[in-house]
Amino acid sequence: MPTPQAEKENAAETKETQKPPKNLKLPTYLVIMLIVGMVVLIGLGQPVADWWKQNREYQAVVSQLEEAKANHQRLENELTKWNTDSYLASQARSRLGYTFAGERPYIVIDAPGNSEKNRDFKAAGPARPWYLVITDSIELAQQVQPAPEKDVQPVAEEK
Repeated sequence: MPTPQAEKENAAETKETQKPPKNLKLPTYLVIMLIVGMVVLIGLGQPVADWWKQNREYQAVVSQLEEAKANHQRLENELTKWNTDSYLASQARSRLGYTFAGERPYIVIDAPGNSEKNRDFKAAGPARPWYLVITDSIELAQQVQPAPEKDVQPVAEEK
């Protein structure tokens, strides 16, 4: 009866003798098809990549064009509003504080129901309109007198 050691040696010898054949042949048409496929992939790879890049750039330009058209339309609408006398008068009243002849402007402070709105308005800017601030600064500049010149003696340099 063979020993377990002998069985292992026999199994190792049979594995060594059962090596696959060295000259495994692939069908010729399969090799040709693989080569043709690789050439096609290499040949089409760069043009497809270029097309993909150009398509992305085109989409970016189209979106910029749409944004520019929307901005142009918004500006056209705003220009149309500014060309009407009623809108121009309302903006002069609200932004610059202009009034028509014979009107007296009033500013309501702490109106009921608008306390939060008034609080934001007070914190947002100066208490007076900008044109009054400029007028006051011009008047203040005109009132300033130049300082009197003192007799200044030059300091003697020591040697």
